Amino acid sequence: MPNTEVFKRERLNAINVKGKRYYETPRGTMEPSVTTFLGVLPKAALDNWKLKTVAEFAVNNVNDWAKADENGNLVTRMPLDATIDTIKKGPGYDSRARDAGELVHKIAEDVLLGKTPYVPAGYEMVAGYINEFVKEFDVKLIAAEPQLINYEVGYAGSADLLASLTLHTGERVNAVLDYKSGSGIYGSVAYQCSAYAHAETIIDVEAGGVERVIIDTIGAITHCFGVWVRKSGWAIYELENSEDVWKTVQAAKYIFESTSNEWGLRSKPLNVSPIRSAGTAWY
Repeated sequence: MPNTEVFKRERLNAINVKGKRYYETPRGTMEPSVTTFLGVLPKAALDNWKLKTVAEFAVNNVNDWAKADENGNLVTRMPLDATIDTIKKGPGYDSRARDAGELVHKIAEDVLLGKTPYVPAGYEMVAGYINEFVKEFDVKLIAAEPQLINYEVGYAGSADLLASLTLHTGERVNAVLDYKSGSGIYGSVAYQCSAYAHAETIIDVEAGGVERVIIDTIGAITHCFGVWVRKSGWAIYELENSEDVWKTVQAAKYIFESTSNEWGLRSKPLNVSPIRSAGTAWY
């Protein structure tokens, strides 16, 4: 088992370009983050949730953007464009889910590192759940939030956890693990974990931030798991890391690259006097 202190957290320099995150690698390349390029994959559940939150805001705050006219009809208080913009932005960003997730991650990381975690009120059960998980599967930490790179496909990113664990079958495996503290673990998390499992190198902070070849340093990463932690308990799910999932990851990277400059797919107007704006609509 490798010395876990070798793989202390090391941050690659991240650069955001038009909402897309890229990492500067030790080899001087710029690679998109795993979450950035996987953004091309459809997320029906997330899209439905966004629509639901907007609809709920519109209904619950109807008096803020609408009023009754003299005939009792509902009319907007502002111009239509401003009203639409208000409703779109109304739900805002609720940081509570993110904060809860970060707390669960930090507590779990401290437990695995053998530290006494800081446990705020309401999270007292988390350390116990993580200890149960560690004991049941004999979890040994390899790296917490490791920075991983795949140069062949072209991406980089930070997984929640690399660890070895013993399955109930008795098989001992190296795995990527992803913690979730929300309403559940979606199967789509498998794509993200598979990308990390197929990384070629890991950053070694003790050696000055140089890279180590994963297969030579810790052996093959063969499995992916999602660990779901809630107030009511915990569960672990195996996430598919098959050749088909890996092909989907590679296809997503190809689509991301090929659509990053979509305006380059069309020419400038060819006619002598082209229109310069959309003008009025047909309807």
